[in-house]
Amino acid sequence: MTPTSAADFDTDRWLASEGIIALEREVLGLVIGHQPAAETAASLVKPEHFAKPAHSLVYEAVVNLVDNGQPVSPAAVLDELTRTGRADKVGHGAGVFSLLQHAGTGPELPSHCRRIVGDWQRRELNLRLRQAVRVTEHESWDAETDIDRCLDLVEGAIQDQADSGAAVLGDMLQSVLDEIEQELATDDLVVPPYRDLRRFIPGLRGGELVAVGARPGVGKSTTITDWARHAAIENQLPTVVFSLEMGKREITKRILAAEAGVPLKAILGHTLSTDQWQALGRHISRLHSAPLTIVEAPGCTVGQIRNRLRGMMRQAPPRLVVVDYWQIMKSQGKAENRQQELSEIARALKILAMDFDIPIILAAQLNRLTEHRADKRPILSDFRESGALEQDADIAILVHRPDMYEQESPRAGEADLIVAKQRNGPQGVAAVAFQGHYARFVDMAHGSAVEGR
Repeated sequence: MTPTSAADFDTDRWLASEGIIALEREVLGLVIGHQPAAETAASLVKPEHFAKPAHSLVYEAVVNLVDNGQPVSPAAVLDELTRTGRADKVGHGAGVFSLLQHAGTGPELPSHCRRIVGDWQRRELNLRLRQAVRVTEHESWDAETDIDRCLDLVEGAIQDQADSGAAVLGDMLQSVLDEIEQELATDDLVVPPYRDLRRFIPGLRGGELVAVGARPGVGKSTTITDWARHAAIENQLPTVVFSLEMGKREITKRILAAEAGVPLKAILGHTLSTDQWQALGRHISRLHSAPLTIVEAPGCTVGQIRNRLRGMMRQAPPRLVVVDYWQIMKSQGKAENRQQELSEIARALKILAMDFDIPIILAAQLNRLTEHRADKRPILSDFRESGALEQDADIAILVHRPDMYEQESPRAGEADLIVAKQRNGPQGVAAVAFQGHYARFVDMAHGSAVEGR
């Protein structure tokens, strides 16, 4: 029933229906007793979206635990509520543990969260419209003077809900000019690790999604690790690597080899010579202080990455995120097929980059079509199950090593980084040298992945 007067507005019945309150109980009952569900929900719904104040407090405690990397359980949630002095507002332990009786199921969680957010939007819209209703019912109503005010309230409420991201060009000009001036004065770009690549890509900006593609064994993981090393170790930019394939120890060993110029084989085989130990020692101090976080994340979802970044934003906001690699990520919902699932992941990563205003570099495996062509150089359409990745990526770099296909190649030991797509810059090919024994690519001229090292 649509309310016709101010008296018809009943908070329990109109603003927050029993159906939504019951739905909130289902979500809370699930998330307080299931860690993966809590992490998924934290990326989809916020505490202020819950209609019942007690539910909002319980969920805020859950989000705090997730953001701080702590395990979520009913006891942990109660401890968090007690710590913040809010346990009495939710009925203490009885109120928290009773939610377990209403727990929903995992597959329903994303849709339930979307319904909670949607109902919050409806309530917010309704509250704004109530202001207009009060204007029309006021005893001093004057059509000549108040009709414009009433229409402004209604139109403003609808517009705010319809498109909060819209902006008039004139309103944006000054802020954009200030941004351009600031970029000229202070370089906020994440600079590529290779000098030749900087001819095409001076640096990465916040919100950009970069896809680095290659066939297995060519060097996609090496390339993106070079980016992470250069950003964190050379430029002291907080960087986080989400590794879905390699463990933290393996990545650390590769970084040691690349930075110190010590053969990876010697590190893996524990056969370091005295000189090699000394080479490692000369780099330990600078590596120890580098703001580089390595997250071992098999089966990682975009929601889990979002949760981790949200927690990091409170202390050391990352300037670069690296994900290795795309095809072994998992989606949070159900998809009709793997291609659709990967497309959803690509879009979600692009949204993530924009939401946090940071560049994300994503490694991706190319399909086998390259190997069946006479010209083995990869092309943009070689992204395996590419779909949305070709569209959503702002920059696409394809790694090609001629000597992988021609043993007597005159370019043995060289590699091409093919900038096959760039929304805001030119395409082109950058040449680098491959030093696989050190787990790195380096500049052709100086034998170093970093200029001036």
